[in-house]
Amino acid sequence: MSDILVIPGEEITASTTSTLSDIVDMFVELSGRNDLIAAGVVANATFFINQGCRELDRRLFGGKAEARYTCDLAASQILVPIPDCRAIKEVWLYTETDKVKLVKADDLLEMKNYYSEPKANITPSEPYVYFPVNARPYPTTLTVDDYNQQWAFEDIITSAHEGYNAVLISPPPDVATYTLQVVGLFYSDALTEDDDFNYWTVSHPLLLVQAALYKLEQMYRNTEGAKDWNNAIDSTMIQLNSDWIEEEIAEIDCMEG
Repeated sequence: MSDILVIPGEEITASTTSTLSDIVDMFVELSGRNDLIAAGVVANATFFINQGCRELDRRLFGGKAEARYTCDLAASQILVPIPDCRAIKEVWLYTETDKVKLVKADDLLEMKNYYSEPKANITPSEPYVYFPVNARPYPTTLTVDDYNQQWAFEDIITSAHEGYNAVLISPPPDVATYTLQVVGLFYSDALTEDDDFNYWTVSHPLLLVQAALYKLEQMYRNTEGAKDWNNAIDSTMIQLNSDWIEEEIAEIDCMEG
């Protein structure tokens, strides 16, 4: 990663904020575990820091927990894999002239009824409905050509599904000029290189270190130590989530009823 934001007259880069290497240094210093940066260590400092990121992601229910994943649709594509997504909230379709919020089907059965026959038999058009689906195959990898009715796999990710959620859309797109945007809760970008950064390293580096130390104590079954770090994390997360709630209710005068 390099630039994260460009504002007229101001550029924020990895050199102006905390990066993975900074978090590793703090984690090692506070834990006293220099062995976790030794060559060949698998459950190393970076591992615990990334686990800490995911812990914080799951505790944050607004603000930067939300993101928008955007992709172009191919003609006749009905399954849209979504990486690192925790929960899908809205789906928008962009055309050459406007954008439309797709309607969420009432349930999976309704969505499946749109595809009670091969998609090749369905007249393509502009998609208008969606539903989150479990696109996991069993066994984990399979060869579609081995089966008589290959259209049974039109709404399944046939390999490398592990990091993805998915939505099924209908009808099949008639052209390849649509862009789909999914609004939802997403995990933060993984940290791998020394100069990598994400929301937690930039805005809350100490909180991230605390979360990494929490995961470390959990790993070594130190119940009391984990409890102490958990309390420290919670005290900050309550404030962050309260800020988000305050923003959500701003200018709301009364309850609907």
